[in-house]
Amino acid sequence: MDKIQNRLIFLLHPSRRVREMKVKSIGFSIVVLLLGGLLNCPIGPAAALDDLVDIDFGDESWSASIDLIEYARRYAEEHGKRPPPEDWSSGIRLNYINLQGVKVLYAGFEGVDMGVFSITLPLQAFVEYFNTSEGLHAVTASSFLMVLAYNETDESLFPNSPDVEDRLWASFNIGRDLKEFFGDEAPQRLSGGVEVTPLTHTEDKREWGWGMRYTNLTAVWWALEMREDQPGYNQIPVAFSVYDELAFEYRLVFSPDEGRADLYLSYTIGEMRDLWIISHLGLLPMLAHYTEEGCFVGWRHKVSNETIHDFLRKNDIDISLVLFQRNLVMERGTVNTADGEDVTDTTVDVSSGSIVTFADTGEKIFEVNFGTKENYVLHNSTSGAESEHGAVTRTSEIQHYANNPVLKIQTSLLRFMPWLVMGMVPSDHRERVEDLLNITRVDYLYITSYPVFEGYEIEHDPVMTAYLESPETAGKPQTMVTFLQVFSLGTIGAVVILILIRRRQ
Repeated sequence: MDKIQNRLIFLLHPSRRVREMKVKSIGFSIVVLLLGGLLNCPIGPAAALDDLVDIDFGDESWSASIDLIEYARRYAEEHGKRPPPEDWSSGIRLNYINLQGVKVLYAGFEGVDMGVFSITLPLQAFVEYFNTSEGLHAVTASSFLMVLAYNETDESLFPNSPDVEDRLWASFNIGRDLKEFFGDEAPQRLSGGVEVTPLTHTEDKREWGWGMRYTNLTAVWWALEMREDQPGYNQIPVAFSVYDELAFEYRLVFSPDEGRADLYLSYTIGEMRDLWIISHLGLLPMLAHYTEEGCFVGWRHKVSNETIHDFLRKNDIDISLVLFQRNLVMERGTVNTADGEDVTDTTVDVSSGSIVTFADTGEKIFEVNFGTKENYVLHNSTSGAESEHGAVTRTSEIQHYANNPVLKIQTSLLRFMPWLVMGMVPSDHRERVEDLLNITRVDYLYITSYPVFEGYEIEHDPVMTAYLESPETAGKPQTMVTFLQVFSLGTIGAVVILILIRRRQ
């Protein structure tokens, strides 16, 4: 077993021989397919407007499902571009709410079906457009970049939070039945799915809820290099893992008397059940398989009593979420502060506080509050105990992430979203909305980390608040929709698993 562990450590370390290997992995081929296909099939605003003609954005609320790749296909055919293959499709769930002077559009991405291959991408988008108390037009966009696993080093700059001096891993989720690769003896949990929680509301329509749950997610993990001068990642995955679920629940609460709308983002990162570390025994590739029962080679040959939780705990592998925020006031400039300190493109600890966006007039526009829920809940299935631990949230330099090519995996579909939004905002605001999800233009980037993980289930729920126009002018449905992107929650589950694996170092 010591030989196996030594080889695993050798393989997982990004600065060693494995970084120079040129073999293309199955996981990397998936990325090539996705990026090569989707990114070469642009969508235009005309296509979005034409295809959404049956959806009335003047309504009070509705739910619908669309195929985003179909938008790309139609636009490509009309403009002489190369369309996606005919057997490709994608599923996106849309929920729309138009009340209390706020226009909200939610998009939950189910995945891409490429005929012979399918990918489940747990991406979530939430869009919000509203008038402020002083009558300004505001748009907020929050996008999830990745779930980041990390192992702190002696040179770590920020305790209990991933930074450029730590060992970092990112994951990519695939929604494929892996029994095809691992044989009939593979467990049933290798087949994933997506469950949608329908849009509901209270009788007075002051509170709305919806959600999406990704089950049995399989993740491929890569080692990251996040230094500003050498952003990149190791193209050979270091591990595969399966976790129970990645679930997102949303609760939108209108408080017109207080002039605010609060969005409670509750998410669950399910327990990790299987972890395969890629290794070699001589020239032969080998998968060391960690479960709750121990470490196996193959499905039945047990080589150690070390469980998946032991492995993650021993190697101090923790997880974190990386998100960015964009807040626009159409008529004015904005500033984003935490306790009076500007958080733009810099490091500020906001674990017990919030980041507030002000218009340059001094008016409070938007707030992301971390202090209302400083702790997260860890469910230990081994002991049956539940425990609370402090989450650590800080802003970070944007360029460490903006120039890293691995982020294309997480953001390849974000480029399509602004075109859906184009038809939902007033025409004189569309130009500013067009680059809303451009990471190089974000207001700030923040990382929430969970220093105690061990592969068990995590629950957490930060709060986002929009400050609205006065109660006298709010309350009627509006005719155009807004855009707040909470893409962050979806991908976290995928990257979390990859990070866990890498942590072994």
